[in-house]
Amino acid sequence: MIEFLYDTLEKIGYNHPIHPALTHIPMGLVIGAFIFAVIALLFRRTVLPQSAYNRIILLAFVFLFPTILFGYTDWQHFYEGAWLFPIKIKLVLSGVLIVLLVIALMVGRKAKKETKGMLVIYTLCFLTVIVIGYFGGQLVFEGEGRPLTVPMRFMVGEKLFAINCNDCHPHGEDILNALQLSDLNTFRAYLRDPKGDMPPFPPEKISDAQAKRLYQYITKMLEESKSK
Repeated sequence: MIEFLYDTLEKIGYNHPIHPALTHIPMGLVIGAFIFAVIALLFRRTVLPQSAYNRIILLAFVFLFPTILFGYTDWQHFYEGAWLFPIKIKLVLSGVLIVLLVIALMVGRKAKKETKGMLVIYTLCFLTVIVIGYFGGQLVFEGEGRPLTVPMRFMVGEKLFAINCNDCHPHGEDILNALQLSDLNTFRAYLRDPKGDMPPFPPEKISDAQAKRLYQYITKMLEESKSK
């Protein structure tokens, strides 16, 4: 089901993770509630009615669930479900944020205006989304702007290439401009029924999902060779 979703998106030209596009909604709402509450207490005046805060937090709570859902699908698709440290932290803090938002909704229903207690809750929510964002960034960059370890989908493809292809095609240099790489379906068909001396790779040896990872790795090598 997950692969079907991403295959469908690829066909319409969307090749990026889904989760990052959604994170701005709950995070932005939480940050907004925090900022308005801080301004209200600093200047000792009502900036928004309490009902507005409740609606902001409710929207953050509602949008958090599809954000987590697509974070999970991105994790499975792009990282093969690998238990990377930033992902562990994000999963734990997502649970913490759900609890904090529920508390904010319960306390907010009883409050009539901004209070220090509400500000404490909004501050905890704010700090939680900031840390979640920080570890989300670590999945892309690892200190000083250096890219994090290659996404697991490329690592899977690299292993498949090393086991099945590297002996005859060291470093892929002699296949990087092959017509068989024009698209995934052409590549997969050629794997199943190759020409010349290349042995066939039936689904029992390289599955369709593995063929896709192998194709992604080889085309990644192609992009890197062109950029040099």
